[in-house]
This record gives sequence, structure tokens and C-alpha cells, in this order.
Amino acid sequence: YESMGIYVTGAATAYDASVSTPEQRPWTALISDARAAMQRAVRTMLPEAEAGIIDAMVLGDRQSLSVETQTAFRRCGLSALLVVSGLHLSYLIGGLMQLLTGVLRVRRVAAALCIPATVLVMALTGFNGSGIRAGTTMLIYLVGIVLIRVPDPINSLGAAAMVLLAAQPMCAGNIGVQLSFLSTAGILYWSKKWTAWIVSWLPAWAQHGRAHAVIAACAVSAAATAATAPLTAMAFGEWSMIGVGMNLLAAIPAQILLIGGACAAGFGALGWTALARPAAWCAGQMARLLRFGTSVGSRCPMLTDP
Repeated sequence: YESMGIYVTGAATAYDASVSTPEQRPWTALISDARAAMQRAVRTMLPEAEAGIIDAMVLGDRQSLSVETQTAFRRCGLSALLVVSGLHLSYLIGGLMQLLTGVLRVRRVAAALCIPATVLVMALTGFNGSGIRAGTTMLIYLVGIVLIRVPDPINSLGAAAMVLLAAQPMCAGNIGVQLSFLSTAGILYWSKKWTAWIVSWLPAWAQHGRAHAVIAACAVSAAATAATAPLTAMAFGEWSMIGVGMNLLAAIPAQILLIGGACAAGFGALGWTALARPAAWCAGQMARLLRFGTSVGSRCPMLTDP
């Protein structure tokens, strides 16, 4: 419980409670209001099942996800999609970085503008463990670009761990935080090596372009799955045998869902429904596709190895 920020538990058979409103609301209430407005906007445009997936992937809120949906994602090896992590920030902030770089033509300025955007994403997702880890890593990377330094991903990951543990030491026992760090470490250590090894066996014409991109995506998925497999098996008593393939198939729908869901939530909260509805429709279709894929995949025989 302490690893989840729960330090006291109790029960009462009878109580007399009163609720009072402070004279001045804390500044954090503005973040809560913005988060609530984004959730309301998504729910007015999409059915509850699809809105729940978008809430989980964009805002880190899994309360409206059904147990069946969470189980299906876990059995297919896609639990990481429902937790705000480096994957999510790389899509959101990476996409913003590319857009700003294309408009401003100065990469350092684009990186500087992405720094407050990263902090905003961390705040809207509740400064949870995986969000802090991913956000700190992204901030170190962006600051390195601004200062014209070459960022070291391993150092960034270590710095993120130090920040997270300094703020909440007991989070080291949280399974979600452990899986998040393990998957990132596996990607950093193995994905490029595995990609280079596989590419070395291909003919020269297939070592670049789309073929290389597909191999790199497979290597990233395989590295994350391999790094987290022992802990997943120990914690849940099973691990997905189709996780690598499912992660590869879900990569493009997840990216469209994240960007579309973020745009729908943000534009909807601002009242720009003309922009929010098309984004919500795209995100909703991808959420429906992921639900269908995980529902079918979770019923496959010999899906997991106990």
C-alpha cells in the first residue's frame, strides 16, 4: 500500500462528517479542473468504453475501464498502453517537437517550447510514478537539445529514478513503476543491438527505409517484452506469448489514438468542438479497434504461459 501512496487504512461503523470549502482554492485545483473538463469533453463525444481507453492512455485515469478490458489488454501483453509512459510522451511531445521544428525551423527553440508542454502533460496525468519517470527523462533530453549537449538516455533514466524515489521512496515497491523502468531499460540496452544484428543478415537494398523501420519496431517491442517477462510472470503468474506481435500490431492504432485523443480532449475542453469532433472520431475508431483486437486475442488458446 505504501508503494501506491496509501499510508493509513481504516473503517468506521458510524460517523458524523462535514465538508467545508476553503476560502482560497489551491493552484493545483486548476489542474484538476482542466483534467475534469477534458474527461467530460471526451465522454460527450464518445461511448463510455472508448472514452475510458482514451482517459487511461491520455490522462492516466483507469477508473472507468472495466475489469474485462484491463484483463484483455494484460493477457495480450498490452498493459503498458494503459499507463502513461515514455511511449506516450514520445508520441505526444515528439509529434509536437516535429511540428514546431517544421514551423519555426529552429530545433533549440522547439525543444524549449516543448519543456512546459511536457510539464503540463505530467501535471494532467497526476504526476504518477511512470509519468514522472517518462517526463523527467523527456525533460533531460529536451534540456540537452537546448544546451546543445548530446543527451545520454541511460543517465536520463537514472536521473528520473532519483527524482521519483526522492519524492516517494516507497514507490520502488510498486509493480507499475518497476515494469515501466524495466521496459525502458530493455529498450535502451537491447533494441538498437537487436535491430543492427537482424539488419546485418538482410540484403543491402532491405537495410534502409521501411524495412529497417519495421525491424526497429519489432526490436523495441521484443526488448520491452523480454525485459519485463520475468517480473510479469512472478507478479501475475503468467506472461503473454503473443505480446511482441500484439505490440507491433497495436503501434500505429495507439499512436493515432494518443494524438487524436489528446487533441479531442484539449479542443473539447476549450469549447472548440469543430476541431474536437473529428479528432474524437479518429481516436474512438482506434480505441474500438484495440478493444476488438484484445478481446479476440485474449481468448486465443495457449495465450499465456503459467
